[in-house]
Amino acid sequence: AQLHVELLGIAERLGIPHQENKDHVACYLAEKERFFSQNQERLRDKDAAIAERDQWLVEKTQQLADNQRQLADKERQLAEKDVLISSERQRVQDELAEKNQ
Repeated sequence: AQLHVELLGIAERLGIPHQENKDHVACYLAEKERFFSQNQERLRDKDAAIAERDQWLVEKTQQLADNQRQLADKERQLAEKDVLISSERQRVQDELAEKNQ
């Protein structure tokens, strides 16, 4: 509204003498003001969507890091079990070799 009043003042200073021209300018300026407001609203919506996607990305990154840690733990456990199995297999083979002698 303040912009509208200021713009009408500018129209007067530019020498637009007739009320009809002032109304035309006022309508044009009001339309531009609505367009500007709509664009600002769209930008806020897009910013909100970007923030939402950023949050999703942070969560997924954290989940990935957690999954990688869990995988590393499982691989370590598997390696330890492989060592135990190999040791046990060697012990059994050694016992069988002693019995067969």
